Amino acid sequence: MEIKKYLCLLVFTLGFLSCKKVPVKQSKDLLSISTEIKGYQHVSYKNKKITDNNKVSIFEYNDKKITIEYNKYTYFGYEAEQFNLYRSSYDLDSGDLDLIRYDDQNTKNQIFLVELNDFSFRSYHIYTFQNGLLYYLGENDIDLSKIIEQTDKIDVKFEINQTNNNITIKSLVNNKYFSTENYKLEKPLNVYKKYNNVSEYTIQNSDKKINDAFLNENLESPEKVVDYLIFTKDSYGKLLINTKILEYIQNNTTEKNNSYTMALSKYVTDLIINYYDNKSSEWTEEELFKIIGYASNTTDPLFKKYWKSNFEKWNNGHAGYILGFCNTAYHEQIWNKLTINFKKNNYYNLPHLEDMIWYGSDFDKTGAP
Repeated sequence: MEIKKYLCLLVFTLGFLSCKKVPVKQSKDLLSISTEIKGYQHVSYKNKKITDNNKVSIFEYNDKKITIEYNKYTYFGYEAEQFNLYRSSYDLDSGDLDLIRYDDQNTKNQIFLVELNDFSFRSYHIYTFQNGLLYYLGENDIDLSKIIEQTDKIDVKFEINQTNNNITIKSLVNNKYFSTENYKLEKPLNVYKKYNNVSEYTIQNSDKKINDAFLNENLESPEKVVDYLIFTKDSYGKLLINTKILEYIQNNTTEKNNSYTMALSKYVTDLIINYYDNKSSEWTEEELFKIIGYASNTTDPLFKKYWKSNFEKWNNGHAGYILGFCNTAYHEQIWNKLTINFKKNNYYNLPHLEDMIWYGSDFDKTGAP
């Protein structure tokens, strides 16, 4: 028995020593899967600014800027190829404002939590940007009163997961589970207003005084003023008209200095083209008529006065006016309705509008009379 035992042990040892070690080949596919980031990851902004009148908070990320403004409504601004403003009906009138962002590294979807921190109570209004559309998901409230009784250090984080149109947001307070809320993608928000960039939006919300000095500074880039500061909307979406800028244009245009007049004419004729040809406009037809009235009361008398004195500056009589454009280019769509509207509204009590209607009637396909 003892001899058999030693023989078995010897055979086992020799067999073990004769075995060759086979290296394990790692799969690149397996490695990539193991290092792949799944789900939403927190993204910090690099800077936060507030406009000089404390109206707009600007959150600067490496790839974009997000703005938040509260003025009876909450306005959420998102920078993509252009800058879009979205309006929602919730209050942000108490507490410290902050913005928390999470990105899904795989789908490129983004979630933004607008935080209102009122010491022991935090509210989060949640947006998500997916496939070029912005959705408002809803609100998440966190009552911290009991936790604050035990510690003054509060750290709120979120774990976010999405399956198809369903989004789950788990709240963690000081790394401990607090609550879970479920949301669903439904109807995306409509764009309230479009801008070329953030600066064109924030300049409207600045307290920088729009005076002669300011307007003189922008003579070389009049579109910054004309396209964004004359015809705007109040917090209820109603048309506002800055008559001071129109008065400046009337009083400071000459036969050689006509940059604001030409820019205003182009701005309004583009509005007309977008409304009737492209079926795209932020204004109703009634509002468009009023814009045409106020703008043409400014540009058309100046065009009539100066264009023959400097053909080159006034584009040989083919730009700088508005009502002649309405009559010749959009006679069937607009002319009768426009003149009836002006008469019904007593020409908005504007001093030149009625005369400019008659002047515009004399335009033909060859140009100005």
